[in-house]
Amino acid sequence: MKLASYILDAAKHTGVNAELLAAAIHQEPGGNPFAVRYEPAFLKKYLDTKTRKTIGGYVPSRCSWETEVQMRSTSFGLFQLMGQVARERGFRGEFLTELLDPATNLKWGSEFLQTLLHKYDTTEAALLRWNGGGDKDYGKKVLGHIDSGAYHYLLIS
Repeated sequence: MKLASYILDAAKHTGVNAELLAAAIHQEPGGNPFAVRYEPAFLKKYLDTKTRKTIGGYVPSRCSWETEVQMRSTSFGLFQLMGQVARERGFRGEFLTELLDPATNLKWGSEFLQTLLHKYDTTEAALLRWNGGGDKDYGKKVLGHIDSGAYHYLLIS
C-alpha cells in the first residue's frame, strides 16, 4: 500500500484533514517511515523517576525495563510519535518499534492529533502541543507546508 493510501485512511478514520496529516509528516521526518530519534531530555523530564507501577500504559513482559523506558523516550516513524504517548494512549505492541509500520504509526499518531485538535482552540496550538512546545513556531511551520504545498509528494498514489 502506498503512503498516500495510509494517510487518506487515517484522515477518514479520524476526521483530521489529510493535508494536515501530510504536512505534519513532512515537517517531522520528511516522509521517512523508519525515522527514529532518542530524546534523552524527555527521559529525564518524564520517565527517570517512574516505576513499572507509575509509568502508565502497557508494560510488555518480553522487553527489559531499561529498554522499555528508553524506547518510551524515543520518537518513531512518520509522525515521530513518542513511545510514551503511544503507551499512555493504549498501544499494546510487545515492541515499540512496531510504530515504524506506516499504518500503525498513522493510526496512533492521527488519533493523538485528533485528540489535541479537539482539546485546543486552534490548530496551531494543537500542533505546538503535539511537538511538546520546544519550538514556539512549530504550528506555523506545519501550516506553512499546507500553504506552500510542500507535502504534496506524500499524497501521490
